Amino acid sequence: MSRGVVTVLILQLALVLAGCSGPPELDRPRVTDTDRQRVQVMLDEQIIRNAMKDVSPQPGTLLAEGSWSRGSVAASIFSVYPDEGGGPASPELTERRTAESMGVLRDTGWTIMSASCDVPEPGGSGASAPPSPDPGAGSYSPLRWALTAYKHVDGVSYWANLTAGAVPSGPGFIDLTMRAPNADDPADLFADRPAGLPADSTCIEKPGIVAEDVAQGSPIYLAQRGPSPPEGANPAR
Repeated sequence: MSRGVVTVLILQLALVLAGCSGPPELDRPRVTDTDRQRVQVMLDEQIIRNAMKDVSPQPGTLLAEGSWSRGSVAASIFSVYPDEGGGPASPELTERRTAESMGVLRDTGWTIMSASCDVPEPGGSGASAPPSPDPGAGSYSPLRWALTAYKHVDGVSYWANLTAGAVPSGPGFIDLTMRAPNADDPADLFADRPAGLPADSTCIEKPGIVAEDVAQGSPIYLAQRGPSPPEGANPAR
């Protein structure tokens, strides 16, 4: 065998070995049994079982080496429109249903980390603006409620974000998103056990619409994709 042929073979072998030393590429996104089981845990939550409609589960997926999406379940907990039930929707109804949803979370082991109640600016296109006789003449800023929560099941942390809104004499809604760690995440992303808000202490649970914006607790968000950012980079995990 000539020296030139040997040199070519050595170069080809070096290229093959160099390719093997890098991170392996995925032929397609990977979903593990662990990710499927964690989605099922979220689907078994009482608040999800009671959801009105539009329950959308998505198991965690390894997208590429060092990058993954976390398992999630999104659901419509409540919705109402002015033409349903023969009369206009009431923001108080949406607020009451939001408080009831918070109660379901508390009763099933969730820790409420944060709660917020936002009201439109007075005199603007918000709650104080008179309704237009023409439904298409303009929109009104909604009253908004939100909370974040976490829970542990068999050593795995789960996260929830509930958002609600209501327009006076208009529609109201409550939506919920839950997320779980990917199989490549640490199983417990809330190992520090963030403090919870006591029952009946939040602006959501207190009767009546608040007169000004209220923010309670420390909201922490579990990002859809991992890995988690460096500690202190932002309030997401």
